[in-house]
Amino acid sequence: MLDQFRRYYPRTISLCMDEETVSFHREQIRKIKYRFSRTDLQLEPREMGGYLLLLEKTGRIEQEKLQQIFVREYIQRHLPVQ
Repeated sequence: MLDQFRRYYPRTISLCMDEETVSFHREQIRKIKYRFSRTDLQLEPREMGGYLLLLEKTGRIEQEKLQQIFVREYIQRHLPVQ
């Protein structure tokens, strides 16, 4: 989905769509059936790492399953307030 969005809005910045987030929330990965898998996506290296981890597990993480404390700390680290 991020890849498709970036085709229209190339400067899109993702939040919690990376290897760090996937690794932290391994317990929340839900198995799904992939229709296809690609590695030629318009993703940043950290996002591709998360995508590949999910692909390896044939899973996904629903955004509402992300732990609130993780998201708060993630935002503080990656989007510092000026």
